[in-house]
Amino acid sequence: MKTMYQVTCITKQGLRSLITAAQGRHMHATREEAETWLAAFLANNSTDRLASIYGAQALDTFRVDPFECYDHGDPVGIYVEQTECARMIELIRAEYKRTDNLDAAARVVMRRFEALAFEVMDRIGSYPSSDPELAALQRAWGRS
Repeated sequence: MKTMYQVTCITKQGLRSLITAAQGRHMHATREEAETWLAAFLANNSTDRLASIYGAQALDTFRVDPFECYDHGDPVGIYVEQTECARMIELIRAEYKRTDNLDAAARVVMRRFEALAFEVMDRIGSYPSSDPELAALQRAWGRS
């Protein structure tokens, strides 16, 4: 087993996953190689094109992540482990970049990912959150 790197984004299901097929030929030996690939990928694709392929929720969520891979380079898994709260924060931040209004971003994400929002709100409850994104979710939920 070895660690390799590839670009990920938030999928329509709200999970962080590889943006390419789970094959060794798409993996990078170093973070720097993957960062260079990501920069070229973003420079050569319009926002509209990226949204049409990966969905609007993926915009502004592309990043490089490490993956455990078999010796031949194929990744063992395709998802990046995140807590529900971390996923929700990341989704709200991405939407906030488009709306420039944290409360509006939280409302959009809450509607788009209802089950995740319910799970996060069940976990954090009504005690005011110190995370601005989760506090916005609480306001959108009506529990501030």
